[in-house]
Amino acid sequence: MSKEIPNIYKKRQILLEANITSAESFEHLLKNPGWRNLLMLPLQEFELMMHSLKYFAPEIRSEVLAKLTNLEFQEKLRRARGKPVPARDIIDAIAMVKRYAEHFKLEPAYAQKIAADCMWDFLFMCNRDAKISVIGKLLGNKVAFLREIGFREDDILAIASTKRGAEWLKQLDLRELKEIYLVLKRNKLEPKLVLPILLKADLFPTSKTEKRPRNSKELEAQIFYRIHLGKRYGLSTKDIIRILTKRPELLVYGPRAFEHLIARHKKSEGLKVREKIRRGIRRIKI
Repeated sequence: MSKEIPNIYKKRQILLEANITSAESFEHLLKNPGWRNLLMLPLQEFELMMHSLKYFAPEIRSEVLAKLTNLEFQEKLRRARGKPVPARDIIDAIAMVKRYAEHFKLEPAYAQKIAADCMWDFLFMCNRDAKISVIGKLLGNKVAFLREIGFREDDILAIASTKRGAEWLKQLDLRELKEIYLVLKRNKLEPKLVLPILLKADLFPTSKTEKRPRNSKELEAQIFYRIHLGKRYGLSTKDIIRILTKRPELLVYGPRAFEHLIARHKKSEGLKVREKIRRGIRRIKI
């Protein structure tokens, strides 16, 4: 049996050092067809995969290995990936779920549990669908709500892929997310256009002028203040809402940025009026 498995003694040593098995138990592993498939991996792939599995606590790692050495599960992997134990794909899957755990700043124990649950998505789904599935598991009802109000899966993925977007979606509870949506609707600001901009902070530089609304009450106050400011320059509420819909980032930047934009807008309008007057005078002279 030992001759059939390449580098068996080296692989045995790797398993012993990782506390995955004992010297006595290793002999029993050799009689397990699922384990034999795993031990048939090239040494480098076997070593790298075992190193990746060190990310998990011993009890979680045991569960993952139990699945990977199950013959029925190996057959599913063979149909999906062409091999009963696709080591490189497994290594990549663990790396992806680790990245998401870090991205969403999950607590280590919870991160390992989620990673063990979600790594299979990257083995049986295309990369995009796996990412959406992982985000759905992490954010639960919030993702369902975003879909309900018209967000496509790619929209949700784009928001959650940014640093601040992930932070916001993790921190906001469902009730507060709904309140933000209602504030936008109440003020006739299109949520599908405005909400992603509010959530995706990677679009904006961090500066002293940035005053990001942290909840629905602050958001409503920011909208009200900009309407009040715009009216001082002679704009109607409708004009201001149109500007904020086209430039939602003005709800994030400090009011001075909004004031500068309105001033430019009014100056531009004034130039257009003066040009029309000049043209009218020229026509009269002719």
